[in-house]
Amino acid sequence: LKFVYKFMSIRKFWLENSKLVYWKKKPTKAFKKLNENFIKWFPDGELNVAYNCIGLNLDSNLGKKIAIYDVRKDKSINTYTYENLDSIINNFSKKLISKLNKNFSKSKIVIHGSASIETTISMLACAKLGIHFSVIFEDLASEAISKRIDLLKPDIFITRLNEKNFLNN
Repeated sequence: LKFVYKFMSIRKFWLENSKLVYWKKKPTKAFKKLNENFIKWFPDGELNVAYNCIGLNLDSNLGKKIAIYDVRKDKSINTYTYENLDSIINNFSKKLISKLNKNFSKSKIVIHGSASIETTISMLACAKLGIHFSVIFEDLASEAISKRIDLLKPDIFITRLNEKNFLNN
């Protein structure tokens, strides 16, 4: 890949590679420098990560294909198809909407979790709804978690529950 793009400008390189994902609105600009330290990537583009992860696979008739193998601490393995995930994400999205006001897309959510199916579903539900979210890893000290909550001031704080309650409620 490096050789193919050797003589291509960095902007053209990123615009070319942006074609690897589905865009609701395709970008015409690769990035915009906000200042010396910050860049806004694909400023005029719009995508939905949840659609790229789940929806495209459903649209390609891969709904019954296993999307995630979830290995639990007790070494049990649960599998989730794209159809399973879509259903769980939709149910969780409805719960989020019911907890937020009508203008839910302007809400902020903090997800406290690990590399787990619950965290994945929380992130994908937020992405699907266009809700801004941050993930705080569960191994952080309680003081560090409190500082992040004070800084971010979320409308909802999602913390990991046991899988059975999370996925079935």
